Amino acid sequence: MTSRALLTAFLLLGCNETTPPAAGPETVANADPWAVPAAVTSLSLPRSTSNDAPRSATRVYIAGAGLFSGNPPVQIGSAPRSGGGFIAADHRGQNERDMWITPVATAMRGGAHRAGSTSVLFYADATTTLRAITEASYTAAQSGATKLELAVAGAGPVRAIPFAIETRASGGVAGALDASDVPPVDLAALAASSAGVNDSGGGLHLPSGDGQVSSNPEPTVDARGVAARVATPPSLGLTVLIVHDGVGIKATGGNVAPGCNDAGPGLAIPGRDMRALHACVIKLRAMLSGAGDEAITVGGAPDVTLQTLVDVIDSVRLDDNGKPLFAGVQLGVH
Repeated sequence: MTSRALLTAFLLLGCNETTPPAAGPETVANADPWAVPAAVTSLSLPRSTSNDAPRSATRVYIAGAGLFSGNPPVQIGSAPRSGGGFIAADHRGQNERDMWITPVATAMRGGAHRAGSTSVLFYADATTTLRAITEASYTAAQSGATKLELAVAGAGPVRAIPFAIETRASGGVAGALDASDVPPVDLAALAASSAGVNDSGGGLHLPSGDGQVSSNPEPTVDARGVAARVATPPSLGLTVLIVHDGVGIKATGGNVAPGCNDAGPGLAIPGRDMRALHACVIKLRAMLSGAGDEAITVGGAPDVTLQTLVDVIDSVRLDDNGKPLFAGVQLGVH
């Protein structure tokens, strides 16, 4: 074989070796069905340790490019304001104090979602504020949604965090729990409360009165007028408040002091120490190991980012063995 023939054969082999394989059915089959659509730009999901697969039918996207809904997505409104909630034009009556976001309500009732759906998966950029997330999820709940989820990113496909939200108009809770499961929590009243939790040297514990663990419960009277002793499951009433300087924790009747070893004023967790928050919540939950299922409420400053919210939820949702500490997580409306 001549030198020219050898060179020609080498070039042909090199071209064949470097030609990428055509995309086939296997490539399509392995695609994540919950991935953020290419049509929705400026949306980077918050990172999370959640391993729950999404289950919701309706999809709402809160992105830098705007508010979208459906699959494939259709733009239904504007992006939230930087560091705040949705713009006035998207609020009912253009009143920014009203939690109702008209485009979200319209999408829930119209053709941008699956007909008859009562579950919503929110895709939101990690920098989206707590205020914007609360407004959108509150509107969805008021519009008939009973299952709410946050889309999050992990090591593999898109995962989800189920959550609930207070619904002030109905006085109940919508989301991952039924309204009868969790009483609404008045964050303003909790923030003003400073009495009730005490420490007598044996570590932080719940006060006497509402929520106490009693081995000798008061008798109650049933519908036939017959006295019967009924042990009411104690309630921890745990609320986590995210502020700029740290994370506050409210238990039944009072505030958890810094260090999580006493009751008193201040932030239980200064800064963003999520390990310390996790340890504190486990300590508080252990005080009521026999308590009935209840949710933990998470609220905070309106400009807290979604990534910070997800970090906090990841820290309080599961124990060290990956088992749920609470019946669910609900966002506080205030």
